[in-house]
Amino acid sequence: MGAEQAFYKTPESLQAAIDAYFTSCDIEKEVQTLTKRGDVVTYRRKTPYTVIDLALALGFDNRHSLFDYEKRNNGKVWAASIIRRAKGRIEAQRLQMALLGDVDS
Repeated sequence: MGAEQAFYKTPESLQAAIDAYFTSCDIEKEVQTLTKRGDVVTYRRKTPYTVIDLALALGFDNRHSLFDYEKRNNGKVWAASIIRRAKGRIEAQRLQMALLGDVDS
């Protein structure tokens, strides 16, 4: 769905969709990985926030459609503000992960 179809009529509906995305990421999931010795290690991990995943969760085809919606927003200044705040939250989490050395390559 492009930016024109993913139209949020109220700030509350847009914020609720964004909150649902962050909540889904914050649920810990079981992850398995192999050590250098070949042993399986299981641990729990939250899903990192990303702009593309936010865009898809909001019903956009890609992150560029989200950026377009943020810019055009059909006269709804609140939409741009809410989206910028969500993108800031994503950036903050990524920076915290990098500072803690918790970034997978």
